[in-house]
Amino acid sequence: MNGEWISLEATRKAACRGCWRGFVLLALLCMTPANAQAQGLRFGNHRVVAPPDYATLRIGPFYSAVDFSQSAGYRYTHSSGSGTDFLYSNRRGVTLEDGSELPLITRIDLRNYLIITRNVDLDMSIGVSYEHYPLETQEDETTVHMVDEGVYGSLSMGIMLNPFLKGTAYDKVVYRTDYIDTRGIEDPYGGRQYEYFQNELGVDMDWLPAMNQNLGFSASRFDMIPNEDEYADQESVAYREGLVYEYSLYSGLVVGLRADHTQTDYAADTRKDTRKEDYSAFVRFGEEKDIPLTGASVLSLRAGYSEGYALDPDVTNETDQATVFGEASLKTQLRRDLAHQFSYGRYLRGGFSTAFEQVDTYGYAIDWKGARASARLYSTVNEVTPSSSAVNQYRNWSSGIGASFPLTYYIDLHFSTVYSVRDNQDTATGDEEWQNDYDTWSSRLGTSFAITRKVDFTTYVQHVERLSDSEDLEYERDTFSAMFTFKHRF
Repeated sequence: MNGEWISLEATRKAACRGCWRGFVLLALLCMTPANAQAQGLRFGNHRVVAPPDYATLRIGPFYSAVDFSQSAGYRYTHSSGSGTDFLYSNRRGVTLEDGSELPLITRIDLRNYLIITRNVDLDMSIGVSYEHYPLETQEDETTVHMVDEGVYGSLSMGIMLNPFLKGTAYDKVVYRTDYIDTRGIEDPYGGRQYEYFQNELGVDMDWLPAMNQNLGFSASRFDMIPNEDEYADQESVAYREGLVYEYSLYSGLVVGLRADHTQTDYAADTRKDTRKEDYSAFVRFGEEKDIPLTGASVLSLRAGYSEGYALDPDVTNETDQATVFGEASLKTQLRRDLAHQFSYGRYLRGGFSTAFEQVDTYGYAIDWKGARASARLYSTVNEVTPSSSAVNQYRNWSSGIGASFPLTYYIDLHFSTVYSVRDNQDTATGDEEWQNDYDTWSSRLGTSFAITRKVDFTTYVQHVERLSDSEDLEYERDTFSAMFTFKHRF
């Protein structure tokens, strides 16, 4: 009984701290003077209902586009080790044997858009594909997916209470499949299948009290429902509220304050509900539309305090976690065809295997874009500290190069190579991916050639290799492919 009282008292105190901080921030915002001659600082939470660019078919208020593609060709694969079923796009079929194959892949993508009223619209995208392998090196498969790997739907309603108060009410639905490692990070070459349903219901509002000021509010409910019992501990409902104040000192320079609260309730008894609060100040200099100008820069800085706590931390060895967080990003156009970007961030997020994770990120990228050729060089580092002592710290480092340039007037050459490292800081018990470090190297060289306006011919050779002290994590795969693809939009 005494333990329950202590837990309830700790929750009450944490909630009071959050209410007091929110009250202080709201008071600061309300002391800002208003101006009846308000124009628009951003109205970032308001969207005008209009027909989409992709629409090719119209029946009254209904707009649609139907994309059909048929691929046929040759593919050869050779592999060793585990985790080698990854074959095509972002999906994993079931590999029966290595060797030659003549895959036949049919795909239909449907994009539908309906204007219900002047302020209400519905956007729904869905795709269906069928893959047939006549030489039986892989199982045939029918897949329902979004145009970008899943099923996506969005019902939204524009809100305009007066010329200075606008917003959007929305409901977004996603059903898709990812391939992730045991920490919940995308791993297309060795990850496990993670099929899930998401629904987000919310409202975003902007109030412009003056020409150079904006007060934004957002509230949403986010449901995560996994499709398999293996991920039952990920089922949750999260409620999110946000308040932001922006002040434009002059064109291109914006400062502001922001507060965000998140309450996450898990369905599984093995995970305790969590609460998280973020308070920050930020400054932005420059706008993305100015970036094409040589010498133009966009600078973004944000700093604040973040705190997260589990409602009953004693049960799962979880500890409350708090940190001073910050974000910094600088993007500069060095020349008309050359730009680079530096970024740094520290933040607190909900964890896949723990209540929270503190993440430090570092990144650099440089991009060159010519008339037909392009190249990109990048490097990122993520250092992650989980809130539970049962899960060890780890570091991800990834660097890559990508390039595309014409061999002839008709043929383009594409090249990419990515090397990534998983470095576990401590030895953890249980999962093998937490105990062993591993490196992954993926390289791909290919060409593309437009035979006609609707028929493309692509070839590529790819090598993927994972090295580790654990034999269960090691594998190697080589693939060669030459495919004809016919595309038609109805």
